[in-house]
Amino acid sequence: MHPDTTTTGPADAVRAVVDAHAHTLAAGTARYTWRTPVDGRVETSAHGHTDLTTGAATMTSATTAPPSSPPPTGDGVLVLDGLIALPGQEAPGEVEAHALLVPQAGTLSMVLLSGPPTLDAGGRWTGPRSSAPALAMEVDPLLGSVAGTFHWLAAVTSAESGETPGRYRVGFDLSRLVEDAGRERREGVRLTLDQLQPGLSAGSASGTVEIDPASGFVTSVGVTGAGPGDGIRIDPVLLELREHGAPVRIEVPPAHG
Repeated sequence: MHPDTTTTGPADAVRAVVDAHAHTLAAGTARYTWRTPVDGRVETSAHGHTDLTTGAATMTSATTAPPSSPPPTGDGVLVLDGLIALPGQEAPGEVEAHALLVPQAGTLSMVLLSGPPTLDAGGRWTGPRSSAPALAMEVDPLLGSVAGTFHWLAAVTSAESGETPGRYRVGFDLSRLVEDAGRERREGVRLTLDQLQPGLSAGSASGTVEIDPASGFVTSVGVTGAGPGDGIRIDPVLLELREHGAPVRIEVPPAHG
């Protein structure tokens, strides 16, 4: 049964969003795009395929960055406001990067590729690996993934129907994500939220959700800002999901010898 996206009452609206989140999570996977501006200086967008239940994903990102961004040195990898640059590579005004995100031991590893991810004959996503070492990211594999804001829907506490069917304005109590996480994930969830913005794990946020009335799947999640009175600044993010349910299997290519 799909969520009823035509209801208008506050309690019904919250239930519609919560049910759509569960329905989409049950599909397991989706093709995604997301974008975010940072301080009006850096604008990042990315697209690929993701497993919503593990955080595994393919990613091609495009970033507009300040021309003064320093290049990485040695064997390092520069990750600045979403910008990824390889060793010896200048950080130009625009840069494109490709990667595989792999959940590992409760965190995520980013394996940088020298070209776009490709789907092999066995139905696995892989690609040509770059010479850069895998980057271990100390984040919760779900909240730190490319579809992390989708999981914020588990913390929706208010919802109001918009003029468009299936569109809602929502409020998030992010402390719920910490409280509801299991013992093994709780600290990682808290740290991941606070890496986005100090104090976010105890804060709130506002945003929008769009649900396809025909399928009941969440098709977009937008975070528009922090909750009133929190004193926290949150950069806007828009995540869009489509092609729900297509299998996403990641095959990590071997490292260069």
